[in-house]
Parts: sequence; C-alpha cells; structure tokens
Amino acid sequence: PSRGLGDVYKRQVSADSSNTSLDDLYQQENQIFADHEAVWNKVFGMMSKSDADPSKNYADYLADTVEANKDSFTEDELKMLTDDMETIRKIEEQIT
Repeated sequence: PSRGLGDVYKRQVSADSSNTSLDDLYQQENQIFADHEAVWNKVFGMMSKSDADPSKNYADYLADTVEANKDSFTEDELKMLTDDMETIRKIEEQIT
C-alpha cells in the first residue's frame, strides 16, 4: 500500500527522535502482512487509492476497508484481520 510523501516525511521527522527506527516498525507491519498474505492481498485488492486519506490512521483505513467488505471474508479471516489490525494500530501509534 502506498502512502503520501508528506505522510512519510512527517513520520520520518517524528521517528528520528524515537528509540525504535521507522524501518523496524514498517518491517513489523510488513511481517504481519506476509504472515497472512493471502487474506491481506484480498483486502488490498478491495482498496481504492482514491479512498486513501493520508491524514487518517492507517489502521483505521484498513479496518474501514475490511468492515465495508466483511461479507467477502470467512469468520476465521475476519478474526485474523481483526487481531492483525490491533497489532498494526499499536505499531502505527509508535510511527506517528
């Protein structure tokens, strides 16, 4: 998923002063997506770049996409996505 350059820049500025590097946090997020690649690819396929709001929390954007398409997922997939999104939300809080 692409993000706006302004958003990346803001994150970089705030991350420079934090103990955990931005790369480590993004790596943690990417690992979550990789661990459950098939179901996350389904989510990403449902996203529209025009819907993306760079000022909005990324975890909220993911949650909104899943919620809007929840009939497309099995119960197990929804539980996995919900758990992953909670983890992503915690990572995003460290990034911003």
